[in-house]
Amino acid sequence: MAERHQYKSYTVATQNTAKLQQILCVYDVVIRNLQVARNAIREKRIEERYKTLAKTSEIILSLQSAIDFENGGMIARLLYEFYSSVNRRITTIQQTENIAICDEVISEVAKMRNAWYLSDHLDEKQENSLQPTPAIAAKAIATASIPEISGYPSSVTLSA
Repeated sequence: MAERHQYKSYTVATQNTAKLQQILCVYDVVIRNLQVARNAIREKRIEERYKTLAKTSEIILSLQSAIDFENGGMIARLLYEFYSSVNRRITTIQQTENIAICDEVISEVAKMRNAWYLSDHLDEKQENSLQPTPAIAAKAIATASIPEISGYPSSVTLSA
């Protein structure tokens, strides 16, 4: 019975929420999961770290599989590479429990989330698009995918 209620709630939510807002929510979940994993690493909660990172990897792979290469052009390829990079580093975090890498990934995903957010607010024509505007996305991806630049602050407030 509870499963039917959850499914109905999910169906109503996806029908009433703009696609871009859904993507922002997914990014928020990824960021939150990475923060939970970081805390689990610090507190030596191995099972929680493993499960949380496994879920996060599934989410990233789902985002990657939803990319529209036919209509997405350069942005689709950049997003694919971004998601591949994030997923590889999630695997690295699983294997090494490296908090610094986890913090880098959190920062980079937050920057990409902001690119999606800005694309909605700066370009009303793409309000329900599944892709940020090319200039914003390219800048966010280029910045996020260079590990040496990952130490600067993000405009998303992250919890400790």
